Parts: sequence; structure tokens; C-alpha cells
Amino acid sequence: IALAGLSEVQVARRPRTLYIPTGDEIVPLEEWLRAEVRQPGQVGETNSLLVTGYFSQWGFPVDVAPCLPDDPDRMASFLQEHRDRYDLILLCAGSAKGERDHTFSLFERMGEPLFRWLLMKPGRPASAALLGRTVAVNLPGFPMSNAVILWSIVYPILQLLSRGGFDEKTVFPQAIGALGTEELMLMSPYSSSHGREEWVRLKCAELEGVRKAYPLPSGASSLWSFSEMDAVALLPSAAAELPRGSSIEAWMVRDVPWGNRILFQGSNDPALERIATSVRRQGGDIVLRSIGSLGGLAALARGDCHLTACHLLHPGTGTYNTPYLEEFFGGDGDIVRRLIFFRQQGMILRRGNPKSIRSVGDLRRPDVSLVNRQTGAGTRVLLDVLLMEEGVEPGEVQGYDNQSVTHFDAANKVALGFADVALGIKSVADALHLDFLPLCEEPYELVYRASHDGHPGMRALLSALEDKAWRSDVEAMGGYRWPA
Repeated sequence: IALAGLSEVQVARRPRTLYIPTGDEIVPLEEWLRAEVRQPGQVGETNSLLVTGYFSQWGFPVDVAPCLPDDPDRMASFLQEHRDRYDLILLCAGSAKGERDHTFSLFERMGEPLFRWLLMKPGRPASAALLGRTVAVNLPGFPMSNAVILWSIVYPILQLLSRGGFDEKTVFPQAIGALGTEELMLMSPYSSSHGREEWVRLKCAELEGVRKAYPLPSGASSLWSFSEMDAVALLPSAAAELPRGSSIEAWMVRDVPWGNRILFQGSNDPALERIATSVRRQGGDIVLRSIGSLGGLAALARGDCHLTACHLLHPGTGTYNTPYLEEFFGGDGDIVRRLIFFRQQGMILRRGNPKSIRSVGDLRRPDVSLVNRQTGAGTRVLLDVLLMEEGVEPGEVQGYDNQSVTHFDAANKVALGFADVALGIKSVADALHLDFLPLCEEPYELVYRASHDGHPGMRALLSALEDKAWRSDVEAMGGYRWPA
């Protein structure tokens, strides 16, 4: 520039953005982290971490305002004071139709509304307005909804303000921070809402040279799905039912170790979930998906996982696993079984057992409520056998159709008072300081194909099963016994 004889040049300045968290239930982050006791109904103000993280990734500054209560007059006064200082104002929450959701009413009162709500899931409650020369966007409070509005509305606005436009083909992957795109095959069917675009979070693995994915839970409040996703796809509004085997184009948000990753689909177990760290230390990678013992065997049979685990009691023979394996695989000589441990199964009860539940027969009592496991789970199969032996019909059990997918999910419902009893394993009852009434000890077996022995991830897993640190963790959990 100096060689051209210019001492200064005009440039477009970066937009100034203000983020305003709102809500009577919101506690400032510093206060939330310091608190020793947190009151029911309170929520830490953590969405600012999401917002500032994305702004840092995009290279734009953002200021974070103090939390505002659900008071329309105070919110209006704050907006009036700051609207001329910023190019973009983001208000978080207050986007629904409740009596404390004031944001869009303020937009109508103070400026020119641009839109209210979107034909998109998640993210539907978003809205926007012009407040003089300032753009204001209402971000939903749920984390995933918040994120998709940042990707699909806020980042394009920043591009318009700073560059005067954006490329419609690249703006979304840029906003997401995508590492590239992949054509993925769905391992399970997915139902979308017809007439709405939908963001789908995906977990990935490569099986027999085909890169596949399964959808993670779609709730807008699910931080676990958000943190676990390997890829994200935006389904068009015309999409409705995507059958298993459908091809889907996705933006990769994580560098997936395709060649070293194995996919486990099968019975849920907290001890097995802890093995992932050891597998990675051994140079492999593992994804664990809890779909129940029967679901896992079916997935292995159709080639949708590298391995599974089961603990299935057969009511006709009184034996575990073998009749089911024969049904799924017949005399397939490629199938390998490995007994990992025995674990104590029983009734997980509220602390002190206030309902005095003493046996499976007590589940027919009208004052006792159960939280069950999903169809196909080995624990549910066990419960059905025990109910049959006691002469109890499933229809007599309060809460029989109330389902949870994991042992911890079921036990947490007991701990929180949503149910009186769940069938589950001792280690989970101990972890949540709940009572436990033992009923049986069952074998927990890994099942996989010998043809996968040479897979780097499988080699790492088999080595990790002998890892002293992992085995010590399992022993400390309680309720497990190693085979002789």
C-alpha cells in the first residue's frame, strides 16, 4: 500500500455484536460455577460459551451483556440504550408463546419485524427485526436450536454486514466449521417433519468399505448429541421418510478415524462404556451405541456393526444367549463369543425402599410403579421371564410401557421419584446411592465375526479388555465378577 503512495485505505469494519441472555431462571455463569447448592428450576447461563465460541471461530468480536430478567420494560430499556452502539444484537430465549416470552412483542413495539418462526427443526422459535440500523435476532434457549440459528441466520447476517453478501453454497459449511462433505448410508430409518427443513446429527463408522451413519437423538436440548456428532446434515423440507440404506450428504465436523474405528451396537453396560479410553490408548477407536441385546444381534447379522454384546435369558431352556445366537446365525463358523464378566441384576429401588418391595410379585401392586427397558433389551427379556414365573401379567404392572434405553436412565427415574423400581445392575444402583435387591447373576458376552480380528480397532479392543486400569475401574464399580 505504501509503495502505491497511499497512507491509508478505507476498509469495511467488522460488525459489532451484543449477546444478551434473558430469563428469570438464568444464573450468571460465574455464580453458577461457584455455587455449592443449585436451586431446582435454575439454569446456568452457558449459551454465551456457545455463542462466543462460534464468533471466535468465525473471526468476529462479540460482547456479552449481563443476564436480564423476564421483564419487558427492563428489556426494552436495555435495548433502547444499546441499539445504536451495535450492528447486531442477539437476545437469547423468550422466543416461545408463554406469558414470560416477550421478545417478539418488543420487536414489534420497537422496530420492524422481519420474521417470526421458521419452517426448520430445531430452531423454529427464532425471530428477527430491524431496530433502526441494527439487526436484532432472537435465539432460542435450547442449545441445539441456538446453534442452528447461529449457523443459518447469524453467520449469513455477519457476512452481509462485513462483505455485502455470501455464497449460498458455502455459507452453511463455513458457519458450521465443516471439514468437508461425505456421502453416508443410513444404518437406521429416519422420519423427518414434512414441510420443514431439519438438521440431523450423525455418528459415523466404516463397515466393509462403506461409510455409514446413524442419527443421534434429535432433541433441541440434547447437549450430548451436539457434543457427540461426527457430522450434520440439513434435510430439505420435502424429505419425510428416509429408509435404512438411504444415502445422505453430510458436513463432517470431526476428523473421523475411519480405518481405526469400530462400531459396537448392543446391550448397554456402564463398565464397557469405560473401555473407550483404553481402546484409544491402544491406537484404535470405538463408538458404543446402546440398542439392546436383540437389536445388537440383528445389527451384527445385517452388517451394521463390528461387534455386539448380549445377556439374553431363554425362557424355554433357562440358558443364556446360545438359543438366540443359533436363531440369528445358525452354524455360522465366523461368529466368535467372548464372556467378558458376570454382573448382578436385580431391582433398583428408591433409597430406604419406602414401598417395602420384596419380590417381583410386588410389581402387581397398584401402588408400585416401574420404569422398564426398551423392547429387545436383555434386562426386559429377564423381567418378562421373572414376571411369567411369578404369574404376573405385564398389563398388571404400573409403568410396564414406561421405557428407558440405559441402566442409568432407568435408575435416574427411580432416584428422581418418577418410578419406584427398575430392573437393572448393581453398579448403577450403587453409583446413585439407591437400594438394590439382587435377583440373579448373568453372563455378559461380546459377539463378533472372526473376520474382523485383523481390524485395528478390534485388536485395540481385545488388548484393552486385559488392561489393568480398566479392570480395576470395573472392580471398583461393584456388582461384577470376572470369569474363572
